[in-house]
Amino acid sequence: MSSSLARRDNVVHPKHYHAVIKPDIHARKVAGNPNMESMFPRQNTTVDGLTAVDTFSYNGETWTSYEDLTRFDGPLVLVSASGRRRELARHVEATTVEALDLNRTIERFFGLDPANDVNLKLNDVLAEHLLKNGEPIEENVRDVIDMNFLPWDTFLGNVQANDTMTIDWQGATTNYAPLGDVPNALDGTHSNKSWDGLLGGWLPSSRKIFRGTIDSQDWIESIIFADVDSQDSTIIHMWFATKWVKGGIVREKNFGLNYPEFLPMRTRPTADDFYPALLRYMDYWESNVEDFSSPSLPDPTWADMTKHAFAVELVQRGGGVASRYGTFDRFYAGSEFEGFQDIFTTSLTANLAWGRFKQARAIFENYMDWYVYDNGDINMRGPEVPQFGLSLSLVARYVQYTGDITLVEKYKGKILAWAKLLTDLHDESLRLPVGDPYYGLISGWSESDAALNSDSWRWSKPYWNNGAFAARGFKDLSKIQIFAEYAEDWTSRAAQIINQTSRTLDRFIQRNSTPPYVPVLANETNRVIEDLTENETTSPQRWAHRVYAELLQASVLSSTQTNLIINSMQAYGITSLGVVANVTPLRADTRDILGFISYGYALSLLLQDRIDEFILFLYTHRYHVHNRGLWIAAEVSSTGGSASTYCQPSQFGTPIVLRAALLFEHPDEEVLFVMRGVPRKWLSKGKVGIQKAPTRWGFVGFETQMEEKTGTITTVLNFEKPPPGEVRVKFRLPNGSQLKGATINGQAVDWKGEEVIWKVGTNSTVTTFKSVTVEGRF
Repeated sequence: MSSSLARRDNVVHPKHYHAVIKPDIHARKVAGNPNMESMFPRQNTTVDGLTAVDTFSYNGETWTSYEDLTRFDGPLVLVSASGRRRELARHVEATTVEALDLNRTIERFFGLDPANDVNLKLNDVLAEHLLKNGEPIEENVRDVIDMNFLPWDTFLGNVQANDTMTIDWQGATTNYAPLGDVPNALDGTHSNKSWDGLLGGWLPSSRKIFRGTIDSQDWIESIIFADVDSQDSTIIHMWFATKWVKGGIVREKNFGLNYPEFLPMRTRPTADDFYPALLRYMDYWESNVEDFSSPSLPDPTWADMTKHAFAVELVQRGGGVASRYGTFDRFYAGSEFEGFQDIFTTSLTANLAWGRFKQARAIFENYMDWYVYDNGDINMRGPEVPQFGLSLSLVARYVQYTGDITLVEKYKGKILAWAKLLTDLHDESLRLPVGDPYYGLISGWSESDAALNSDSWRWSKPYWNNGAFAARGFKDLSKIQIFAEYAEDWTSRAAQIINQTSRTLDRFIQRNSTPPYVPVLANETNRVIEDLTENETTSPQRWAHRVYAELLQASVLSSTQTNLIINSMQAYGITSLGVVANVTPLRADTRDILGFISYGYALSLLLQDRIDEFILFLYTHRYHVHNRGLWIAAEVSSTGGSASTYCQPSQFGTPIVLRAALLFEHPDEEVLFVMRGVPRKWLSKGKVGIQKAPTRWGFVGFETQMEEKTGTITTVLNFEKPPPGEVRVKFRLPNGSQLKGATINGQAVDWKGEEVIWKVGTNSTVTTFKSVTVEGRF
């Protein structure tokens, strides 16, 4: 069989960058600084107690922009003369230590010495402290260490372009420094306390607040977004609006586009240029991220963060779909990373989970056409054996969620080639002597970076995750009808691999310590941290974090063995702040947190009903893998305040885990978990729900409301199709409360702990599955 990549069409850009309407430069008002517009628009209060800041024309109407000039986290409201209204929420988060300290809830590191008491300990000290009283407090997780800082703050662009532009901590690009637009504010007092946020709560943008050192009514605001009309493939056109507010009055303001003014050829844009571009930008992004399962949460920033991740993906991928690991800087945006399997599997997981089927299809098609050869090989330096198995599983999920069998038929040959690789590797393992520790275990690279080493053979070994994900892929894909002829062999192999993995793992667990230690490999007596300390660059236990995270994500072992693995990871240096660590020899300055492949660990915690630990993961991933306010995720972050650069799989960690907290499917059984991972605090604050969330049983939605005064909690479930055989609704009640009774459509049902168990078909009162009411009393 030939090994060739399918043809890819050229990207067509049908029109030039739009011409910005340029005002007559002689008509500009030049009082004071000749580069400044009039800085004192009318300050009358007319809409929702807000102040009119600007007027502009759009589509033949006069519009007015309104803001609350007494606070910097209020909305921006645009109202037309005919009464049309557009509103942009503007949540912000502290982005300097000085700003964070204004509302810090606990002492850094709980007052412990970061080096000797935390980073150099094998056990996950901070996680243990945060979990001491059960469910962790979100603000404590946020504040226990300082936020991390990426090499730059964010990057912006549009869907059609093939590049992005980064923004630094001062809101500057390589072409424009917007703080220069408010020169009278630059007195040296606006740098220590800063906040960042996004327009509309989730739109790909940058809004920065630089507050005065003392006066809370004195701040500079910088708003930046990428032009969406431009058809330039490589140049990102950027809009800027900068103003200085003090004492409830706009003291200075100005607009910018791309570059500094260069008269008479290049004039500064006005409100009549900026705001219409902003309105088009809003429409553009709402259209591009409209297919999104809508969550309802008391704190809307969690939903915004999730939606933002999908917008970021569209910006980061060339044309919105081209596979890319990072952005902007060559190191992770280069073509040498494009075929990385984790890009494909993480994105497909997230887009399917949140109902973005069009994007899932586009990513599927793009990856199979551009990066998979006819023989199944990956156009990337180091194919990862476990990711082939995960890919098979996701192919099955794609069909189960979307019903789109046509696309899978198109790539059936390449998919079968992936399966053949795994069966060949399994057959090879069965040719070893039965007494060999590696017998029946699939060998190969687990981590792509192994291929960068001249002695890469050191890492072609039977890591547990190789076989675990192979088994998961075989089990799941065997359920898809077009692969029926292979189902018997695949299911048999899956069982054989699982049984052998379980037996061998159990044989080599080191039970001479508490808790027992689970090794990365069979017949490995050295423990991970000690082996890396002795031989960091040549140890076969490099990238142990991937082995453990993917072994757990595959969910093929017994609950007993799974819990042994989790306990071992937490005790022996494999987790940091409740998330999988980027495992290295212990260091005094940091205990690194792994952003990009750790979500499988969280899903395992959820399946094992270790909910407090699951919630700690959720909080840590949000606050310490992402930067604050702009929500750009690092591949690896530090407990010491620094981070590596952005990578796309990290950006989807929080969305994947949040969706699982709301609705989670048992990987093998006909069981749907509802609200299993939802924090107690959320249920006490307001409604929790999600609509049109895809599952193997069609779209599912629910809404939950707790009434603490009456001691009731009610969930209304909606099913598009008949539900699975069992639905488990978790009611995480306030601390000290216990579930005393439960009903489904008014009829009493069983519960266990805080979980109401609906055995579908056994309740005579449930005659339709379109809407089912589950109520608990406490």
